[in-house]
Amino acid sequence: MRNLHEQLPRPFLILGDVNGKHTAWGNIIDQRGRTIEHFITNCNICLLNTGETTHLHVQTGTTSAIDLSLCIPDIVNNARWSVMSDTYGSDHFPIQIDFAIHQPLPRAQIHHEKSRLKDL
Repeated sequence: MRNLHEQLPRPFLILGDVNGKHTAWGNIIDQRGRTIEHFITNCNICLLNTGETTHLHVQTGTTSAIDLSLCIPDIVNNARWSVMSDTYGSDHFPIQIDFAIHQPLPRAQIHHEKSRLKDL
């Protein structure tokens, strides 16, 4: 995973169903979660998850947080992460990430020419 992080153009998001559990994103810790948490820490990557559950185990009705959203520190403060309440038939809840854009958008240049209808 470290090689992936070094190859990505900035800014970037890493989104995935990692099936790893850690208290940092709302679960008890398992080995995969420990490995992922070390990756996040060692690569200076930010976790957008808030601790909300992202997965519904249909057979038991239990939920867990196994879908992660990661980004670089440059954009973490501009992101708002949330989980939608309807699974739409999946066993994962959709994740929505909204970004505040602080860069002004370019304005279109409109040229007005006076009509010369009276000259016709």
